[in-house]
Amino acid sequence: MHHPKDDSMPSVTHEALVELFKNRPTLAAEMLHDALGQPVPAFTEARVGGGALGDGAWAGGGR
Repeated sequence: MHHPKDDSMPSVTHEALVELFKNRPTLAAEMLHDALGQPVPAFTEARVGGGALGDGAWAGGGR
């Protein structure tokens, strides 16, 4: 039986990406710099913090 997609539930792909960034908060800066060639401000710390749209949001500390 076919069930309509429930858009209120995050996808497995979304949950996997959330876990990647939770386990390696510097990944966002690394991807911006290495994969996309975008400048990233110097930082000494990257951590996961509370966010309004999920259970974690990126927060960086200045270098």
